[in-house]
Amino acid sequence: MGDNDMGNDWTSDTATSKRYKTGFVYRQEDGRTRHDRIQRQNKAWELMYPQMTEAYLEWGYHGTPNVPENSNFHPDVRVIELNGSRDIQFPLNIDQSFIVTMVRHGYIGTAPLHPSLAFSCQVLELVRVLTARCPQLSLQSFVKSLCDLHRVPYRATFRNHLSTALDAYLGILRQIKAQINMVLQQDHPHWHLKNTCPSCMYVLEEEPKMEFSMLVAMDGNESLKRVEHAQREKTSDGGIHSSQNIERPDSRYIQDHMYLNEAQVNYFRHEVKQQKVKAADLCQPDLVAPSPAMRPVFAADADEGQPIDGVDQPNPCIERWENLADDSTKKHLGIFHETGLFVAVCRHGCALVMCDMVQSGELAKYGLAVTNELLDAFGPGLMLGYNIGCGFSATVNNSKLVGPKLRQHHAQFCVGSFHGHAHCRSCQLDWHPLYIKGCGLEDFETCERVFSRSNALASSTWHTSAFHRQKVAEMSKLRTTSPHYHHASRPQ
Repeated sequence: MGDNDMGNDWTSDTATSKRYKTGFVYRQEDGRTRHDRIQRQNKAWELMYPQMTEAYLEWGYHGTPNVPENSNFHPDVRVIELNGSRDIQFPLNIDQSFIVTMVRHGYIGTAPLHPSLAFSCQVLELVRVLTARCPQLSLQSFVKSLCDLHRVPYRATFRNHLSTALDAYLGILRQIKAQINMVLQQDHPHWHLKNTCPSCMYVLEEEPKMEFSMLVAMDGNESLKRVEHAQREKTSDGGIHSSQNIERPDSRYIQDHMYLNEAQVNYFRHEVKQQKVKAADLCQPDLVAPSPAMRPVFAADADEGQPIDGVDQPNPCIERWENLADDSTKKHLGIFHETGLFVAVCRHGCALVMCDMVQSGELAKYGLAVTNELLDAFGPGLMLGYNIGCGFSATVNNSKLVGPKLRQHHAQFCVGSFHGHAHCRSCQLDWHPLYIKGCGLEDFETCERVFSRSNALASSTWHTSAFHRQKVAEMSKLRTTSPHYHHASRPQ
């Protein structure tokens, strides 16, 4: 416990004494429902963000302001600090709201209007840094550790309070980042994408032209799933059917330069149609196409093509990939909303573009959307590595939206060296990077190394909201990019 602690819990002493003396608390009847509680709370926070951001910058530069002796004060607020908890009276300021006054003193409340609990900015910054470095650390574990340090019993509501305050704190940091980008004229849609990796994108004067301007690896990963909050019923054949979505509305979305939203991805959903018969089985006319009951698929898979559905020639590599994709799809069981991430990274492991795979397996639209974004940002000379690059190259070339760009910029596809061993010999001679001039010793398996680090996030994303899942991915970017920046700047 800290020396300034005034109680044995994180609840206000006034509220505690009132509850125990009277035995009950009078409450005004509230006719509102809890269904839109999150939306109403988010709208209240959004109105406060500009003033909170200004107050946070003033506190960071000038420190805590001096309070005049004749000031009026708000009711006591219990504040949580690293070394303990205590009750504080914040000065009453008619020119600004209560929550802005708290931020000016270095605290962020757990409610936008009338908070009775607040966390210090040092505690919230510690949570942000620890989560970026150690994705396995959940908010619940951090709160329990903080309770142990303060010697107070843990309550489930403490975790919710910290989550609300952390969302507000990260919102303030995003506002500050947006202002800095605007002042430095770095708010162009592709500016951050073009300056993500100095080793790949910084070109010296009179530098000899390379065979390829940049080497990029792309792939999908299914560990960062999120369970759909829905009422589920068993069907007559023993399956699971989601009858109604019961998730509370939450319209928050993090505007990230590398994150493609669902609308940007669905723009390419009709570029490739799903084949009724596998391309590798075109040489077997007597083979009967499997019925839908033999292969459980998502609703989004009904008419959307796979990455290899643009191939019109028999290919054994395609059959192996389809069989593996079918086995993976069966594991989803239709209970997930986001089923993973599709990402593109440079050869040094810096994330360039990513998008969510929503209620589907690894469809062609994800690769098309990512390829289109890369071509728009970097222009000619890209070499793109994909585990099914031999088949996906035909799919992209047959696309009316992306195909002309691919040919205009002379971009090419290849197959990663690790996955390439599963391809047939004739395919390896054409698509393996070992036999492509300009690829050097690059294996194009950087995505697998990135996924080995991001898989640690899986335990904290399965049962969260869509916004908090994206927030976890955003906070973990430091874990992906910082090691590269450290090694790139290290003297040889």
